[in-house]
Amino acid sequence: MLWYGGEFTLIPSQNKLEAQYSVKRQAYESDVQDLKQQLELKNNEIRSLNTSIDGLKSVNEELKVCHFYIRWTGSNGYGG
Repeated sequence: MLWYGGEFTLIPSQNKLEAQYSVKRQAYESDVQDLKQQLELKNNEIRSLNTSIDGLKSVNEELKVCHFYIRWTGSNGYGG
């Protein structure tokens, strides 16, 4: 109901509601697309970080081997 010309009047507003619905739907669709893009960026970041972690684990293992070798040679009189 709307106040119109000194009285309450029912104005058909189906077109107005449809337009509002369409605008909201487009906004939601845009939000969904934005969220999908953010998710894809985060997934790429996670993949990159996992690759970095794997590389660091490999380097860490190499350092452990070197550390063991240095300690072993030092304790067995092979040091310089």
